[in-house]
Amino acid sequence: MKTTPKPLPTIKQILDEHVTLTVACLDRLYLNGYVPDLQRGSPLINFLVGHLHFPVASPAIRGRLTQQYVRDVEAYVQEHQIPVVDFKKGQRKDRLAQKMRRQRPVKDQVVFVGVAQEKAYAFKGAKGQPDPRGYVHFTCTRQPVFVKHDYFYLDDAEFGESFIKVCTYAPYALKIYVNGHEWAKRQLEKQAIGYEALDNGFWRCAEPQRWQRIGDQLGPEQIERFLARWLQRLREVERASQNCRFS
Repeated sequence: MKTTPKPLPTIKQILDEHVTLTVACLDRLYLNGYVPDLQRGSPLINFLVGHLHFPVASPAIRGRLTQQYVRDVEAYVQEHQIPVVDFKKGQRKDRLAQKMRRQRPVKDQVVFVGVAQEKAYAFKGAKGQPDPRGYVHFTCTRQPVFVKHDYFYLDDAEFGESFIKVCTYAPYALKIYVNGHEWAKRQLEKQAIGYEALDNGFWRCAEPQRWQRIGDQLGPEQIERFLARWLQRLREVERASQNCRFS
């Protein structure tokens, strides 16, 4: 006697039998941070001359700004005793970051600073056409270069595991990584709502409806507060360099 084979279950059927919690929330976010007016050559020259009061926008000026930034970061790291890791080419940064977080489980602090040589679009200066009055002036154009980047790996009070990546060449473009699931976990803990977590998600929650209301609150306002908070704290870099001496 022939028997008809049972049809294979659909993906929906499999999920319906195994899913214990369904909620919606932003997940991983990788954002760019920059000053719009400093992304073109002419406004950058105006900033260097008009705001910082340099006599000319020479490439040497931007080199000095970069060197000062690097010294400031070194002083900040030394003052706060923050580990520094040189990323190797092809190395999985996320795996190394997890290892460093286990070794240094600080709260609401910089966990470590990672350093990498990576591609960026930086300004290159060149002398402009001779001025009839004898003045020297420069032009700035963007070109791809490999430059040093600093990764500030953070434990944030609101977002947990996160980082801010800074290009060391002025005008210091940023990349920001935050995770909406980690933000939601911190908010649940503050409100004493029990849950069971997955690596990047949730298995169970004692109050799913309240969880969903929390997830719906995450948006630009919370992310902007995160960036403002850490830019304010990392401004200590400038003060640290004034109080630190190197041998």
